Amino acid sequence: MMDEALAKDDKGTTEELNPHSDLPHGQERVAKDDRPTPSVGRIVHYYPTRMPPSEDLPELRAEPQPQAAVISYVWSRDVVNLVLFGQGVVSGQQPVEYMTSVRYAEAGPNARWCWPPRV
Repeated sequence: MMDEALAKDDKGTTEELNPHSDLPHGQERVAKDDRPTPSVGRIVHYYPTRMPPSEDLPELRAEPQPQAAVISYVWSRDVVNLVLFGQGVVSGQQPVEYMTSVRYAEAGPNARWCWPPRV
């Protein structure tokens, strides 16, 4: 059993394999632009449509904080459905929300999803 979870690279170094992938543990499939390929179950950040601050709602920011989301369906490399986790009842949001056909973008004023930064 142990031998199945190990693989040797070109230098003869043994690496642990991810049991759900043919890639070594800690690596993920990456397309030509160095972005991971979206797949169901991956955690991403969702940014709602940016609204300009107003006198009525001065707490609105130019760049909202991201919401945690999980990919629930992949339409294409850039378009996915998301399950959003709200910030709680204090903000008036539902605890879980569903968004369909959300486009990938690193920045912008429209609703978007992106990969969280590695920290």
